[in-house]
Amino acid sequence: MKQKIITIKAKGKSGFTRTLGEIEFSQMIDKDDFDIITSQKDDGDGIPDSNWTKSDIMNYLESKNIDFKSSDKKADLLALC
Repeated sequence: MKQKIITIKAKGKSGFTRTLGEIEFSQMIDKDDFDIITSQKDDGDGIPDSNWTKSDIMNYLESKNIDFKSSDKKADLLALC
């Protein structure tokens, strides 16, 4: 069975991001200090596609420090990924 890969982002000022397996995340002691930022509809590669919501795409871009406008259309946001 293929393990789902997720991207997490540290809560707080550091904004540290990390990509890891879902099982590894579930075993982390400090997992409450992180938010999962990949989409529930992620196909496992951790890269946004048309199945992701606009909000999930914006969270992904923020985690990668990529500038965008909240008024940008979903297709424009995907082009930045």
